[in-house]
Amino acid sequence: MPSLVSKKRIITIAQMMHIEPEWHELSELESSDDTPLIAPMVTLQILGGRKEKIRAGDVLGALTGDAGYTREQIGKINVTEFSTYVAVARNIALEAVRKLNAGKVKGKTVKVRAL
Repeated sequence: MPSLVSKKRIITIAQMMHIEPEWHELSELESSDDTPLIAPMVTLQILGGRKEKIRAGDVLGALTGDAGYTREQIGKINVTEFSTYVAVARNIALEAVRKLNAGKVKGKTVKVRAL
């Protein structure tokens, strides 16, 4: 069961949506096979953020323009003070790191790594 705080939040959300949540014990959940779950996207960290005047559109432009990816392959982009985080499709993650490290974002050379 969820903690008391998270349970209250779920109940509040359910009331707002006019639905009734179903509660199950964790032991009741079964997987159809034994393969591990793998997230469809990978997060990339770009060393450069608002302090370097990088915006989400700059990162999207670097990935869709210079690197040649489609917007469907790019997920959420979060720009912080010193770093930028972008979700990319798992099948392009390593190549995206290589292309961004070799190229530029908003005319600036940046360092990129997959998390």
